Amino acid sequence: MNSIVNQLASMKIVFDDELQALMLLSSLPKTWETLVVTVSNLAPDGVVSMSQVTSSLLNEETRRKSTGSSHSEALVGNPRGRSRGRSSTPHNRDQSRGSSRGR
Repeated sequence: MNSIVNQLASMKIVFDDELQALMLLSSLPKTWETLVVTVSNLAPDGVVSMSQVTSSLLNEETRRKSTGSSHSEALVGNPRGRSRGRSSTPHNRDQSRGSSRGR
């Protein structure tokens, strides 16, 4: 990211701090989405700075390395209610129903 910004700066194209921070946040993979939302929501007056973003990224990377996770993990529970597919075991059915007649 810095090399791109430096190349553009050498061509007299300069991005302000907030735009650089937003470009960095938008370039992160989906696994970092929780961090992106958190940084965006905690920005004072809705303005994100590059120092806030880099600090948050470094902290999150350190946290992930210490837990041995390369991406954020969520707890997934079993869905409640009816399932959409058919069950492999018949429920409340007579065992003779549904079997082929030739047996």
